[in-house]
Amino acid sequence: MRQKRVVCGRAIRVVGSLLVLCIAMLAASGCAPIGGASPTPTASPEPTVKPTEPMTQEVEGLVIIDNGQVIIGVDWLSKSRVTYRVMGGDLEGLRALDGETVVVQGEVTDRSQWLKEIAVAGVRVSVKPGRLSRRVGFIKELGISIYMQGTHMLTDREGKTICLLSSAEGGPDLDNYMRDRGAVLGVLENTVEGNEKIMKVQRVEKVK
Repeated sequence: MRQKRVVCGRAIRVVGSLLVLCIAMLAASGCAPIGGASPTPTASPEPTVKPTEPMTQEVEGLVIIDNGQVIIGVDWLSKSRVTYRVMGGDLEGLRALDGETVVVQGEVTDRSQWLKEIAVAGVRVSVKPGRLSRRVGFIKELGISIYMQGTHMLTDREGKTICLLSSAEGGPDLDNYMRDRGAVLGVLENTVEGNEKIMKVQRVEKVK
């Protein structure tokens, strides 16, 4: 009887040792025993976002020179305007088209949703009806004239007429912009008389 108790005691100790060994192996493998604490999760690394590769695109917009930087302004009269900075190509050709809507082909790199860069490969003047133009100067009241159109005129610093002006439907009150130099944006047309250009102004922007 005593021998049986000794054997049973040894068996219990062996089983206990095996259980301890199994628990240790489970902990080492990262698995928790039933009823134990779950292993602490490790954070997955953030995926690496590669910069946008340049893509050849065609862009139509307004040529604007801002502090010497040539840009193409797309949807310039809307709240979702996009600026394309011209980083190479025919810069002088674009400067000569300052204030006109053009179609530009080139490699575009995205910097953000609203800012992009373009290396120009080709450019042509847009022939789209109602295309936007931009002129910079001083707004003055037109007064009595032979042109039969317009209420104001835009002049350079010397007083030379750049174009005649009339406010488009729903456009700005031009009287409010007669003191400072500004940029007028709208559609240019030929006058009925006098061989001049007249713009239906949709927006006036302050310039330095």
